[in-house]
Amino acid sequence: MSYGHSSGRKIETKAQFVASLAGKTNYKSLTFSEPWVQVVGDTAMVRHVWDGADILPNGETGRSYIAVLQVWLKEDSTWRLLARQSCPLKPA
Repeated sequence: MSYGHSSGRKIETKAQFVASLAGKTNYKSLTFSEPWVQVVGDTAMVRHVWDGADILPNGETGRSYIAVLQVWLKEDSTWRLLARQSCPLKPA
């Protein structure tokens, strides 16, 4: 898996991403909108907008408002995330 963050400056493998979750941001709320899915054979492209109210490790609050693209591959009957990339959006 290749996990690209919205800053465009950090790309992680699955192991790096999972390890980075410990003690990080919590979400007071998280909304996914504008879903779009296209399946071509055993591959799917998924897009959505992520709007999260963040509670940061230092107790401060923030907001993450990003566009997300994911690429999924179906192996047997299981979908596996191959890649994810996001970019920041200006809040509406």
